Amino acid sequence: MGLYITRASLEVNGTVIDDFKGVTEHARIIRKKVPLMYKSGTADITQRYEVTVEYVVPQVNPFIFDGVEGGTLTIEYDGGDRVSYGGVATAEVGEAKVDMENEVVRVIRMIAETRNGNTGASANPV
Repeated sequence: MGLYITRASLEVNGTVIDDFKGVTEHARIIRKKVPLMYKSGTADITQRYEVTVEYVVPQVNPFIFDGVEGGTLTIEYDGGDRVSYGGVATAEVGEAKVDMENEVVRVIRMIAETRNGNTGASANPV
């Protein structure tokens, strides 16, 4: 996977939004420690996919993220690697700030059902 994101785009209901300045892929918990009789063990859990994007708000016709459900967020890295999140829905529309380039940037937290087609469900979910 490349070091830099070359493009991030969200497709929802046939509309493509690519006015993103940054993307944060949140940590995924894969296993959970569980207490056993005289030792500790682990249990696989269903992964929850979460991504935060920094949306550069255009001066004309900004996209309203409140109703996003069932979208596809694609992140392209230098070197051609691609990560695709499916079933994307808006979890939180965060604060807006003006950065040093005089752009209004709004932080949007999203949740997804799949990552690269994987649902994150394990054979032994807890």
